[in-house]
Formats: sequence, structure tokens, C-alpha cells
Amino acid sequence: MAGTTGWKVCFKKGATWGTAVAAGAGDLIKLISESLPPGIPATIKDDNVGDSLSGGNYQGNIEEHEGAIVMAPRLEGFERHLALLMGADTVVINQAGIVFEHDMRFQPSNNGLFGTLAFDKGIGALGTNVHEYPSFKYSQLELGHEGGKLQGTLTGLFNRCERNAPVNGAAQFGAITIPKDGLIALFSALTVRATEVTGAEGNLDGADDLKVSDCRVSINRNIAGDVVSGSNGEIDEPDTNGMPTADVTLTFPQYTAAVDALIKAASIPQTGRRQKLYKAQLIWTGPTIPTSAPPLPYLMRFDFPAMTIMNAPTNAPSPGSKVPVEITFSVTTPEAGRLPNGTDWSWVTAGGAPFRAYMFNGNSVDQA
Repeated sequence: MAGTTGWKVCFKKGATWGTAVAAGAGDLIKLISESLPPGIPATIKDDNVGDSLSGGNYQGNIEEHEGAIVMAPRLEGFERHLALLMGADTVVINQAGIVFEHDMRFQPSNNGLFGTLAFDKGIGALGTNVHEYPSFKYSQLELGHEGGKLQGTLTGLFNRCERNAPVNGAAQFGAITIPKDGLIALFSALTVRATEVTGAEGNLDGADDLKVSDCRVSINRNIAGDVVSGSNGEIDEPDTNGMPTADVTLTFPQYTAAVDALIKAASIPQTGRRQKLYKAQLIWTGPTIPTSAPPLPYLMRFDFPAMTIMNAPTNAPSPGSKVPVEITFSVTTPEAGRLPNGTDWSWVTAGGAPFRAYMFNGNSVDQA
């Protein structure tokens, strides 16, 4: 992936697929790295016998449309990207325009939700050498930790790269700014809570905290797009193709009795019994939102009402051993008769959203 030191990058929610929109104040994003299609058409070699141009290379369509951007999720601004992936964002003003409450319940489709992404990579005068992707749609999200900080890898499909007279030029790149404070969610503010779904387990609280040294989240929409006939590599707006998948991987710093119980639960299907179901909350918090009263912290939380253990060690040591243990949970769709209990989970319905993202912040722009 290419480094992004000294780059200016802007993001803006789009309206019509294939048509770029101009960015402005609040639309600057900070990237750690990127791996996007370069916008250089693939060549087609013609070696037909008797062709006077045999061995020549001719411009063809861009073959690769998938790419990824890596960023440190910000407690203000990241909701704009998350909403486009999730397919929904219900925003409630909690305190007179100070605190915004985001409820993003994963939807089967994110049709009509895409954006424009443009890069000034510091070559020449500002806004004169721009790589612009008029429309792109997120298909995957990976959340993990590197260097003690939360990082988000967002993968998407891009219809093309425009380098000739892009919509976002010198004027737009001169005006873009970071959304408000641009606060970054730190790994040190992570809380993981989980318990078995029994029908009477209630809300999660401090008693359900798990001691983890790492946490990774993977969400894949499985979207696909078709290349437009006769175009120079443009694709139709992609949509969900197949069932979305998601999983959560937790790394425990040592082999405790609680970890032992999870590992034993993972082997239950081998005995012919029904696999245990768990619910979990992954909570990232930051400082207090300025001027909020009563004080409320910046918060990003993922709620998973129905998870089963997908991978667990088969040769784990005895409880008490100070060795790291990794367990992966598969996120499933809530089903009748096995719904989680508690007021915090009243949003869960049989066959409904398999998870939701919930945020408190002081920013409300470009939601789904």
C-alpha cells in the first residue's frame, strides 16, 4: 500500500452513480494507506499472424475495480463512512445540537449509498494533479489494532479513476477541512462484553467484561458490479450479491476459566447438541463531548445479538496458563426462540439486522 504523508484526501457522499460531487469544509479525511485502482487501462496484446501491428499493445478496460483505504476511525467523521457500509443511520439529537446519537442497523442492501473520493498526492500545485474516483461503494470493513490504535480498513468497488478535469480541483482542495476536532478512537478505550443468550440474561454490564489483548471485526457485504458495455472501465452501481458475512475475533492474554468454558462450548455441536449462542458489545470510548451536560463521552459501539463460536483451539493448555488464546465468533441472524433479553436489545427481531453500530458524537453530516 502507498503511504499518504503530505497528501490531501477528500470524501463526499454522492447522489448519482458515476457523477462526482464537489467536496468542501468538513470533507477532509486522514488516511494511513491506500491500495486503489490506478486508473491506467490494462493493455490487450494482439499477436495475430499477418497483423501488421502484431506485438503492439492497445488500451483496454481497467481490469481491477476493487481497492481499500486504511484510516484511524475518528469519533467525529467516521460515521459518514460507516453509514454507507451499514445501509442506514437514524440520527437523534440528544442535546440541542451538541450530542448526536447514531443508530445504524445493518441492512440487506446499501443500494444508492456511495461517494466520491479524490486525492491530491502533493505533486505540483495544490489541486492540479488529482486522482478522483467519481463513485465508489464500500463492501468490506475490517477493524483491528496496530501500534495501540484502532484502525479501519474499508474495501470498496470503484467505477473508474478520473485524472482529466476532475470535479475536485484547486478550489475544493483549498477549502476542505477535517470534521470538527477529528478525534481518534484509541485502543486503550476498548471494552469487550459478552455472555450466553439464555432468554433471561438481561443487559450486559461490567460483570460481563472480558479481558482481551486484541479484538478484530470483519464485515463483508459481498457486493458485485458489472462493467458497462462500451465504456472505458466504468461499472454499474454494485449491490449485494449473496449473503453478507461477519465475524469477531478476540485474543485473550491468558487461558482463564472463562476462556476454557468458551472452548468447551465450541465442541458442543460434536456431541449432537445445539450450539450455544452469545451476544456481545464492543465499546470504544473517548473524552467527554465538549459542553455536553450531563457529560457524555464520545462512543462507538457494535452490538452483536447472535454469535456462535467458529474457531477455537483444540489443543489448549489448562486454565491458569499465561498463553494467549484466540477465539473467533461467527455473526448470525437473530432467530425466533433465541432472541437476547434486556432493554438494550429491544431493537433485535427474528430475521432482522444481525448487528448494529451505535455512536455518540458531535457531528452529523452525510449519513445514509
